[in-house]
Amino acid sequence: MGCPLPELPFSWGGKWTSFFSGFCTACRLVRKIVECKESRIGKQPITVPSNVTLTMDGQDVKVKGPLGELALTYPREIKLEKEESGALRVKKAVETRRANQMHGLFRTLTDNMVVGVSKGFEKRLQLVKVEETRIIVSGYDKSEIGQFAASIRKWRPPEPYKVVLLQ
Repeated sequence: MGCPLPELPFSWGGKWTSFFSGFCTACRLVRKIVECKESRIGKQPITVPSNVTLTMDGQDVKVKGPLGELALTYPREIKLEKEESGALRVKKAVETRRANQMHGLFRTLTDNMVVGVSKGFEKRLQLVKVEETRIIVSGYDKSEIGQFAASIRKWRPPEPYKVVLLQ
């Protein structure tokens, strides 16, 4: 005797994909809902300023601007397309869970690269004890700036019960 639960079709090219959920008493199988929605962040285009040059070579992307040069290698689940207007779009090459996870992430990483080499980033830290000391960490690579600021925080963590703070 076959499973009485119907097989529902799903689309690979649509906005989302859904599978049937239910319990079959004949074969004792449980089916769960899996939804593959397109990332709201990943759908947004990336505007490239005129002072930034972008080089795409397969899955490798190099961004060069007045503040520096950054490179990123995309996984095979993600592809980058340049539109006629000059904007970039990050698209999924396949419809898998990993591709859905990487879609918004690599769009944000690419946007951070473009903004970093054109405008730069800065992180402000404040060390308070007897006198105030302010530290400004700046550069064009957002991940390196955050990592350096975290290492400073690790060196002098904020104390929750005293006035000594690193904000």
